[in-house]
Amino acid sequence: MTLPSEYYIAGMGLVAGVIFVFIIGLLLKLWIVQRIRDKIEQIMNKMPLIGSIYGAIKDFLNFFSTIKERKDSITVLVDLPALDAKLVGMVTVTDFKKFDVLDDEEMVVVYLQLSYQIGGYSILIPKKNLTPIDMSIEEAFRFTMTAGISSSEKHKADTKESN
Repeated sequence: MTLPSEYYIAGMGLVAGVIFVFIIGLLLKLWIVQRIRDKIEQIMNKMPLIGSIYGAIKDFLNFFSTIKERKDSITVLVDLPALDAKLVGMVTVTDFKKFDVLDDEEMVVVYLQLSYQIGGYSILIPKKNLTPIDMSIEEAFRFTMTAGISSSEKHKADTKESN
C-alpha cells in the first residue's frame, strides 16, 4: 500500500518500523502468543535443514545472553605461532565432559569472528595458546567486525578529550 505524496512525511517508514517492532515485542509477552511461538519452534525444529540452522542461531544468541553470568575470562588473544600472529577470540566451551572423544582439560573452543561478516570460525585450541585480555565481549566484537577501525576511532576521541 502506498500513500499519496501529500500525506507522506520523510521518516515515516522508519517510525512505522520502530512501532511495528515495539508492538511485536509487546505481543510476545502475551501467553497465547508465546504458545503459538512455541508451536512454531517445534515445527521448525522438526524440519531437517531449517531446524539445524535455527537451533544453531538460537544457541549462538543464548550464549551472548548468558555472558554476564560467566565469571571466567571470555575474551582472549589466540596465539598462532605457525603464522606468527594473534587473533582476538571469545572462549565458548571449556568443558568437554559431554563429548567422549574431546574430554581434554588442556583444550578449549574459541570463536573467531570474521571482519565485516556475521560468521566466524570455532577452533579447538590448547589453553596455553590463549592470553586473557581486559576487553568486554561487545568491544571485542566491535573490534573484529570492523577490523579495528571503530576501536581506533574511539581511542583517538578518548585521547583528544584527555588532552
